[in-house]
Amino acid sequence: MIHGLQRPVRLGSSKCVDYYEKGMTREVKRWRSIDPYPEPKTSTDPRFHTLYQQDFSESVILRDRKIAIEAQCVDWRSMEKANDPLFQEIIDACESKHVKDLMKFQKDWNKEVIAQFYATVHFGYLRDDRAMFQMTEGNYYSHICSVHSCAWA
Repeated sequence: MIHGLQRPVRLGSSKCVDYYEKGMTREVKRWRSIDPYPEPKTSTDPRFHTLYQQDFSESVILRDRKIAIEAQCVDWRSMEKANDPLFQEIIDACESKHVKDLMKFQKDWNKEVIAQFYATVHFGYLRDDRAMFQMTEGNYYSHICSVHSCAWA
């Protein structure tokens, strides 16, 4: 375990792709734009659906512990007060995806669940509604997003 987070299970000689490395942002954006869940499972760890999710968890989330350990909710007031154009772009994007209220919800979260959420989340549509899809401990979840909240689908 690293910082209370489990390292993904690797079988055979499969090597982790390092998505933290310089120049990988475009590749991460590409993978994030693809809905992985209709595709066959490719991960060697039951907590993930794809090797991308597994490698992202190992190479980014486990390396940068702030993602799952410290970043448990967003302090939108501080971001707004900073008057930073990048922060405003992030705020606008989260508002347009209707996840801003969800992201400010503060609770004593299980860090492993947070790490798995970040590694497996995909934003898309369920029927005609905006939705989030993710896995936790090998279970698949879909959340329909409304303007003010997300409800378990």
